[in-house]
This record gives sequence, C-alpha cells and structure tokens, in this order.
Amino acid sequence: MVELEAQMTQSAFAHEYALMSLNDYIPYSQKQVIIQEIEFQRDAYFSARERLLKKNPERLFVLEEELRFQKEMILRHQSTLH
Repeated sequence: MVELEAQMTQSAFAHEYALMSLNDYIPYSQKQVIIQEIEFQRDAYFSARERLLKKNPERLFVLEEELRFQKEMILRHQSTLH
C-alpha cells in the first residue's frame, strides 16, 4: 500500500511540475515532450489510485485530501517543486 501512495504522490507532483513548465516561450517539440510527460504521470496516478481504492478506500480519501492541500500550498506561494 505504501508503494501505491508513493506512486500517487510522485506522479501528482510530477504532473503539476510538468504543467508549470508549459509556457508560450518553449519550442513546439519541447511542448510535445512535456504533454507526453503529463499524460504519463496522469496515467500512473490513476492506475495507482484504482489499486488503492480497491485495497483501502479510506486511505485513498485521506491521501487525496493531503495531496490537494500540498498542491494548494505550493501553487498559492507560486513555488517550484524543488
């Protein structure tokens, strides 16, 4: 179960970081790479989410609330993730 939580956390923040790196000033080819990364991270998140939902739905609810809070804090302060 810890592995699923780690996968969800890592992919959620990798997804946000990739979104933050998209802007109008990067070449189209680089945007395509970032979009592929966003899709990969989204798929990884939802794959882990489905498995955690089956194993422990209560923990899934708590984890998603924690992730939402962490993302809000980062985005509110307009910080980078590293």
